[in-house]
Amino acid sequence: AVLALASQWDEAGERIGDLSVAHVGLAALCTVGSLAASFFAWRETLAGLGDRLPLPTAARIFFLGQLAKYVPGSIWAIVGQMELAKVHGVRRERTATAGIVVLVISLAMGLTLGLLAVPALLDADSELYASSVLLLIPLAVVLHPKVLTWLVQTGLRILKRPALEAPLSITTIWRVAAFSLLSNGLLGLQIWQLAVDVGGEGWVLLALSIGGYGLAASVSLVVIPLPAGAGLREAILVLLLAPDIGAASATLVAILARLLLTVADVAAAGLAAAATRAAGQPVVADH
Repeated sequence: AVLALASQWDEAGERIGDLSVAHVGLAALCTVGSLAASFFAWRETLAGLGDRLPLPTAARIFFLGQLAKYVPGSIWAIVGQMELAKVHGVRRERTATAGIVVLVISLAMGLTLGLLAVPALLDADSELYASSVLLLIPLAVVLHPKVLTWLVQTGLRILKRPALEAPLSITTIWRVAAFSLLSNGLLGLQIWQLAVDVGGEGWVLLALSIGGYGLAASVSLVVIPLPAGAGLREAILVLLLAPDIGAASATLVAILARLLLTVADVAAAGLAAAATRAAGQPVVADH
């Protein structure tokens, strides 16, 4: 995380002084809100599988485990959460299942939001951009319990973990989907606030920011070798935003967005660790 912060600061530090406190502050609030929504999506998934953890304990497991995403390989955050949750009485396979469920649903919600970027993609001169629309086929089918169960079972086999004990209820799935949609949407609003601050304007930019982030985040989720999708997410955002605000400004927006998210990840993990350490002994899950 420190290496990520240092590299991002080197690229954006010189122009940060040109930005307004108001827009950056709103972008930071969107970032924090997105992390909170992601946390509740994960906690609700784990509860749907049979382990409802107290908020402080769940926050410790989720936010500390999230730091592992800065190690190359998308699965390390799930592995970190598995080990942290084991201390609190949650079986590893159940935590792994929760992580895969959230990943699949987040991917579906990100691509769903990506539909907002379709007009811009279709108007692009490049055939490569236009062909990206094929990635934006509505994925509501993924939220059907049978389809989601099959995807999760496949993920568990890849991780060499035991099979899913029972499918999640449709109520839990839709609740997690709502939190995931909110999380991705708030990070899209973060992009919009930063884009407006560097000179962008109009409702088209709002749709492009939210849809572009959803598409960029979804694609970066499935690129295993990159830590937290580093580089690829920013590249896609720059390609989408450059026609509206220019390549230099789009690059600044993408880097600042990553910087804010990295700071928020580290701060959330630190606060969660401090709060649970002050509270004393680990709390065992309510099975």
